[in-house]
Amino acid sequence: MAGGEATNGAGRLLEREAALAAVGGLVARARSGSGGLVVVEGAAGLGKSRLLAEAVLRAEGDGVGVLRARGEELDRAVPWGLVRRLLGGAVAQAQAAGVPLLAGAAAAATPIFDRSAPVLAGPPGDAVLSVAHALLWVVASLAETGPLALCVDDAHWVDAGSLQMLGYLLGRLEDLPVAVVLARRPREPGSDLNTLEVIAADARVEHVTLEPLSGEAIEVLVADALGAQVAGGLSDACATMTRGNPFYLHELLLELAKLPPQSLAAETVSRLAPESVSRAVFVRLGRLSGDCMAFARAVAVLGDDALLSHAAELAGLDLETSARAFDALAKEEILDGREPLGFVHPLVAQAIHSDIGAGERGDLHRAAAGLLDRDGAEPEAVAVHLVQAGCRGDRWVVSALRAAAARALAQGAREAAADWLARALAEPVPAEQRSALLAELGRAEAALGRPEAVERLQTAAELVGGGEAQARICADLGRALALQGQLDAAVAAFERGLECLQEPVSELRKELRAAWWSAASLLASMRAEAMRAPVPTLPPAGEQPTPGERELLAQLAMQRAFEGRERAEVVALAERAWDGGQLLETASGDGMTWSLVTGALMVADESERGIEVCDAALADARDRGSPMAFANACYCRAWPLFTQGRINDSLADAQTALDARHDGWSAFLGTGAAILVLGLIERGDPEAAREALAIVEEDTVLRASTQYPMILVARGRLLVAEGRPAEALTVLLSAGEMLTAAGMDCPSAVPWHADAALAAGLAGEREQARQLADGALAAARRGGAPTAIARALRAAARAERGERAIELHREALATLDGLPPRLERAHVLVDLGAALRRSRRRAAARELLRRGLAQASDGGALALAQTARIELAAAGAHASGEPRDGLASLTPSERRVAEMAASGMSNRAIAQALFVTVKAVEYHLANTYRKLDVSGRGELEPLLASVEDGQRARSTAATEMLRKPG
Repeated sequence: MAGGEATNGAGRLLEREAALAAVGGLVARARSGSGGLVVVEGAAGLGKSRLLAEAVLRAEGDGVGVLRARGEELDRAVPWGLVRRLLGGAVAQAQAAGVPLLAGAAAAATPIFDRSAPVLAGPPGDAVLSVAHALLWVVASLAETGPLALCVDDAHWVDAGSLQMLGYLLGRLEDLPVAVVLARRPREPGSDLNTLEVIAADARVEHVTLEPLSGEAIEVLVADALGAQVAGGLSDACATMTRGNPFYLHELLLELAKLPPQSLAAETVSRLAPESVSRAVFVRLGRLSGDCMAFARAVAVLGDDALLSHAAELAGLDLETSARAFDALAKEEILDGREPLGFVHPLVAQAIHSDIGAGERGDLHRAAAGLLDRDGAEPEAVAVHLVQAGCRGDRWVVSALRAAAARALAQGAREAAADWLARALAEPVPAEQRSALLAELGRAEAALGRPEAVERLQTAAELVGGGEAQARICADLGRALALQGQLDAAVAAFERGLECLQEPVSELRKELRAAWWSAASLLASMRAEAMRAPVPTLPPAGEQPTPGERELLAQLAMQRAFEGRERAEVVALAERAWDGGQLLETASGDGMTWSLVTGALMVADESERGIEVCDAALADARDRGSPMAFANACYCRAWPLFTQGRINDSLADAQTALDARHDGWSAFLGTGAAILVLGLIERGDPEAAREALAIVEEDTVLRASTQYPMILVARGRLLVAEGRPAEALTVLLSAGEMLTAAGMDCPSAVPWHADAALAAGLAGEREQARQLADGALAAARRGGAPTAIARALRAAARAERGERAIELHREALATLDGLPPRLERAHVLVDLGAALRRSRRRAAARELLRRGLAQASDGGALALAQTARIELAAAGAHASGEPRDGLASLTPSERRVAEMAASGMSNRAIAQALFVTVKAVEYHLANTYRKLDVSGRGELEPLLASVEDGQRARSTAATEMLRKPG
């Protein structure tokens, strides 16, 4: 009889048909190639484990591979504990067979399974997500040989990192032949309910709730256990006493089965029925020796998967005596009879563990920690016992907990690190260690956004007593305050840190200076002061900057860009900050510093160089398996791609970044939505643009950020595209007021002046349009960015009529002469062609309109291409319909996948490069083949090559034409 479940000796499972059907349906879907997740919920003892066992048997019978593990109460603070138990065996088998399961995109998961591998590098904030992405590929690789079922029991005790992996996997199960079944209790104190509840609340998750057994089912089980002749008289009493809980019923029937048949009656049930699980367990334990009790208590302290040798030593028994105790406990259905050791049910373990007095329990956990540490266990395995032990002022405890916390932080398990450091702080910590410990705890809590982080760091700063150590803590304190939105206090902390430093020039001083600059520039009350602040001493030209100097240079480059400084100055600062890619190596692609470089290059109209920087950041993100860094790099690259007129590519990048918001990406959410909206407007899809704008437009946090003006500019352009220029003008003027107040009024960064001038002209406000265009042109010429100047000239031309408009358009076109392709050039070509057509110079108009049409079509600016066709028809030329190459029918994502496939990349390589699943790649390719009417990837390369040749030819012809006068 399996412990804890409503089952007879043959494994009968009653009143669980609906639950089994739900799990069976999920497994069947996985067999067809599309997985999902089912949550089985029920109170302790209602049969979740037995249900999973039956589901496993049925899945294996259907040829589905099954991996099963259980969350453990003691180990829920151990980073990736569930993942190791769930996937570790399969990974080990694959490695033994020579299968490189932890290669490529899965490499970041290596430290989880290989104890000798170094801990994860990079910021802890993204470490969990990077590993979750790597584990997705581990699961995907395991499922390549056939459908897979992952069964997780006691999910309420699963560690935070493993839960995040399951949540990350959930969003991709539709594309994988993987069924995931989670069994959980409704509420469990101390469990990571936030992550678990997010998973459970997802609309894609199917729910099954287990209910207590009915009287009829109990009667059947009583008859199975005691015989049909006594069932009728006992089943009602058993139902009343156990309230239909299968585990309690099982415990009761174990006791009744030991009594002679003549003594079985309802009164007997009332005497034997357990008031709790403890009574039933201890009735059986009472029949055994004291050695058995000691051994059971030792196993309860050590937790599941304990070694017999450790349990023996903790119980004070020799191995022979322990082996006999183990056999006796298994016979009484207290231990499950397997090694490593475990109880038949978590409730049994809880009952025995809770029965140990608090003081003795703490001493046993301390002894268990010592045993594990002596035998080379991981620091986190030692730490889970130390947090259960009482404080004894032992320096070894503090050191062990700090070591475990350091490893947990490196693996992204910030909650565990903070909890272990807080426990270490409860010890009488030596005075010389207290400041460092407080600082470590403050940093961990700051990463979690806990408000107490500030107080920890403040106390640490006071205890350390000045100098570089205090300055470094002040830097951490300032960052923690900035994360909490307390920018005034953050600035003060950075200033205090600067005051602590004696050396006039040091690396830490540069870091603090850059941090102060960043925080002060975001404060309306201090931005002017930050802009006037003297530039720190920087290394002379030709001398390689230090990491701190690179950060200062990046800040300075972006500041100078927004001030509208000469583009040559901005580019020089950006290149020094980038330092041949050294900035990316020291500041990491997860950080924001490198994005300041590409932003400055973008403002300076160096889109091609900006794309090179973004490509390096994308390669770094792929190498480290970091979804957040990948999203950041995609977002940053979307802007220069848009400027170049590569609308399809820009949209693909912008959509990739915004898709990552489901995984927590939010760094550039507002401006990410803005660039997506701008691309969709150019592509001629205002409805999709409205939907994209709705993601962020009403976000109260974004409304108060420096990203909001760009959202307003996107809204203004959308209103213009919808034929509502007067409303657009109001919105764009509002954006301009915000940017001017913030000291960020730079037309090459946020071109609200030119957009407002265009809207005013369309609204019939010609004088206002002239004034706005003149302001835009003056500001653009100060910065010297050709694209911004051309856009301002085009806006000025729109406010004029006749020859003056044509002159301004020609000047705009000449401004762009010599630059690589720009979207603005295509707009100027079409506008100038339209102006010439209106002045009855149709031949010249047709020539310019055809060039504008070719450039717009090549990059996917379909709205502009359609305008060019209309103007061509009006100029008397044959206007072709939609492009006949078929590529225009592809979505940006489909085209990107098609180009990668044509280059020879496998579906798996494409999926890993784009942080999507193989099935998603297959889906895009199937759509591409259908739309292009090709049979496979072999036909993609010549088709795409012919289109690219045509684009190059048109680009060359356009460049030659630009060199001709007039």
